[in-house]
Amino acid sequence: GSPLLIVGNQSPVDHTFVNANESKVYLVKMTAKNACGESVSQHAIRVTPATLVAELVVDESNTKGCVPFSVEFHNNSMGGTSYEIDFGDGESVITNSSPQKIVHVYKQAGIYTARLKAENSCSIISTTETISVISASKADFEVTGVIRAGEPLAFTNKSLDGHTFTWNFGDGTSSAEEHPEHTYERAGNYLVTLIVGNYNGCQAVKTEVVEVGEMAGELFLPNAFNPTSADPEIQVFKSKGFRVILTGPSFP
Repeated sequence: GSPLLIVGNQSPVDHTFVNANESKVYLVKMTAKNACGESVSQHAIRVTPATLVAELVVDESNTKGCVPFSVEFHNNSMGGTSYEIDFGDGESVITNSSPQKIVHVYKQAGIYTARLKAENSCSIISTTETISVISASKADFEVTGVIRAGEPLAFTNKSLDGHTFTWNFGDGTSSAEEHPEHTYERAGNYLVTLIVGNYNGCQAVKTEVVEVGEMAGELFLPNAFNPTSADPEIQVFKSKGFRVILTGPSFP
């Protein structure tokens, strides 16, 4: 056993019992002596093996990703009555259940140490996992021009931290240009999608509905006519055009 501990006063003493495999009872004996004699006191202490196991598991494929990054933490601990997970970003959760899956979303880029603390009436132990969160691009654009069929529209890319750009104009056509132009052949509502990628491999998406009006009409008015001409086109004063609606007063 342990060597005898001799002290000269009544101060408290500490001792650690180590018992890895089985429950065991230890008889602690204290002998007090002075010039007149001695007195013995003893107490039995049962020490049981530590059964608390802290285990925090994150799939390897889920330890690195782009903002916002959703991570599944699996608390596979055993023997605890309370578990606290500190995600390393200022947020934490406390639970008394295990095994349990807990999902947390990291909203800022950085390297985070997630710590699980497990405890019971005998001990407190902890374990950690490292999560790497990568910054993502920000997708944004605006549309300028006369928004109607047959007219070219300018798509101005206002994205941040972009390296690749994929446009889908909603009419079956696409572009990889940074600032493309596009002409819609027909009126209608079109869902435009811009996907922006950065050097880290992260993507951001923006969608916007573009309302395209009807194609503009054209009206041609002659500046002269000749009733005696052999060309019937110029024998009368007649306008020509398409997609033109004339409104105004009626004349007999």
